[in-house]
This record gives sequence, C-alpha cells and structure tokens, in this order.
Amino acid sequence: MDRETYEKVRDRTEEISKLLEEDNLTAEEKQKLETEQTQLARVLLSIWLPFDWIHRSLMAFLFFVGIYGLLKETYLLLMAWLLLLLFSPRFVGGIIYIINKIYELSDKIKHNTSSK
Repeated sequence: MDRETYEKVRDRTEEISKLLEEDNLTAEEKQKLETEQTQLARVLLSIWLPFDWIHRSLMAFLFFVGIYGLLKETYLLLMAWLLLLLFSPRFVGGIIYIINKIYELSDKIKHNTSSK
C-alpha cells in the first residue's frame, strides 16, 4: 500500500467515525457504516511499518539501540527490539484483536453465569 492510499483510507475512517457519532442514522445505515469501518480498519492495520516519519525515526532509533546493546553485550538494551513491535500497526492490530476476543469471551461467561 502506498502513502496516498493509506491517507485516503484513514480519512474515510475518520469521516465514518464522525457520521457514527450523529444520532440521525437509521439502524441499517449505522450497520453499513460500522461494517465499512471494520473493513477499512483491516486495511489500515495490514502494514508492518508506519507511514509517518516520527514513528519510523523512533523505530530506527530503537533498532540501533538494540544493535549497540548486542555489540556491547548489554542485553538490557536488546529489550529495545521488543519495543519496536509497539510501533507496528499490524502487531498492534493483532494485540487489539486478541484483547477484544478475551473481553467478548468474558462477557459471554458473565452473561451465562448471571442467567443461571
């Protein structure tokens, strides 16, 4: 995906979020917008590296801190490589997906135990 496509998808996602905040939507329109927003979120979270230069610069810095730690045998600095994952949209999206599934499961368990 190129930067232009990414920005179009991001802008459309923000537009949908604003539309969903309004109360004048029918249930069918709201469902369609939520479905489209979910599909667009998958596109936004499909990339490994962020497009903005601030996050890319931080990733490069953390990468080189890890290299320095490897060369100087300071293994605590190698932990910087774990922080690199926090800047990856795909990894963060996967973590959010897992957390969401855990919450859904806990809600089902609470609902089943409270109905008995």
